[in-house]
Amino acid sequence: MDLIGGRGCNYARLTFCRAFSSLVSVEYVGSTFGGENDQVILCAGKAGDILILDQESANLLHHIYPKNPEQDLIIMQ
Repeated sequence: MDLIGGRGCNYARLTFCRAFSSLVSVEYVGSTFGGENDQVILCAGKAGDILILDQESANLLHHIYPKNPEQDLIIMQ
């Protein structure tokens, strides 16, 4: 995020830093940051997969497989 000031107003402009892509084929339903200083990204897949990615490098750290693949994940809180 870039902070921009001018004429007594302060603005924040979002800047693109990196894109994340997974080698694992997952239909994502949600994601959030986690860990100390938000160093990991937690992604949930519709089939119940949980992917844990490193925020800096986007490397896949862990892939947690669903216990019951026939049951879709409905909500992530």
